[in-house]
Amino acid sequence: MSTTSLSSSTTSPDATSLIEASSFFINRGFCGLVWLDSDLMVRERAGGLVDFVPLDKPLGRAIVALHGCDADAHALRAGTRRRLEVSNVRIVTADDGGLRLNFYVHWLETSQRFLVIVMRTTTQAELEAELEMVSRKRALAEAKSIEQAKQLEKINAELLEFANIIAHDLKSPLRALRYYAEDIELALAQDDKDTALARLDDLKRQSRRMSGMLTDLFAYARIGHTKEAKTETDTRAVAEAIVASLPRPLGFVIELAGEWPVLETVEPALDLVIRNLLDNAIKHHDRADGRVVLEAKTMRAGVEITLADDGPGIARKHHKAIFQPFLKLDATAPAVIAPVSATSGSGIGLSLVRKTVETAGATLTMESDPEIQRGTTFRLRWPGRIVA
Repeated sequence: MSTTSLSSSTTSPDATSLIEASSFFINRGFCGLVWLDSDLMVRERAGGLVDFVPLDKPLGRAIVALHGCDADAHALRAGTRRRLEVSNVRIVTADDGGLRLNFYVHWLETSQRFLVIVMRTTTQAELEAELEMVSRKRALAEAKSIEQAKQLEKINAELLEFANIIAHDLKSPLRALRYYAEDIELALAQDDKDTALARLDDLKRQSRRMSGMLTDLFAYARIGHTKEAKTETDTRAVAEAIVASLPRPLGFVIELAGEWPVLETVEPALDLVIRNLLDNAIKHHDRADGRVVLEAKTMRAGVEITLADDGPGIARKHHKAIFQPFLKLDATAPAVIAPVSATSGSGIGLSLVRKTVETAGATLTMESDPEIQRGTTFRLRWPGRIVA
């Protein structure tokens, strides 16, 4: 019968491991070391934590916290005392507001000198403060992650919307181009030059329309992805320039009213919004003697611009749809909304307005109900620092 003997053994770390460990704690400011000769004169030190300790000074003068402890230190050397410790001493230096330190004095028999180990005192308040700081950093990191996730979700939604527009709304003009090409081919086969030339003109017109739609679509996609500088903008001058540049019937009246401030803002973005809202009001008016009132009011941090027309109005069920690309209202029938035609505009103006307003941090509301009364009112609240 044999027996197996189990024994456990422990291995002590070698000198290299001990040096590595002590260097780690010293270099990171957890502790510091001070060596004294047998007469309690400071000869060496290690670690930034003990930079305040001068060399070649007696213990009591070099470390004030240990002033008067010479006899206790010599008792360590004689073996009549086992431990010398001074705890929780506040040390004020020029580099910081103060540290609380613990001092441990030991006699090293092998090298015949004293060693003072200096360690930070971690109070409950310090632990709580460190925990709070860690918690705040974690909360900020989580908030940043949430914000990044929201931004990514928004970008994905915009990409999906962009893809849907290309996949759906551009099919119609592409089909028209194919039909015109087939008609031209048939007309040429029948030697019908007049029909071929007419269809060729239609094809050119549709091609230009397609090009315009793509240009507007890419302009729509770029909004919010480029940063423009803010400048001091005379909002009345912007409005006046827009009014002067937009074509309209001779009897059509556009009136500017209210108080238009000088605003620190992105002028091209504000111009785009006002221009498209006003152009939309003119194009979709059902009378040549229509009237639009542009009125501004200074707010504490921006301007409120109201655009009110006396046109046919927009049915309530279409209030959201009008901001979708490539959809247009019938000016003579406000209850009808349909895809843009080959001869009309791109129908993307109000979509540009919507995205620009969102990017600028502005708000846009609309009031219109043809069943109650004519007209549509847009109310734009545009942010910016008031300059004058």
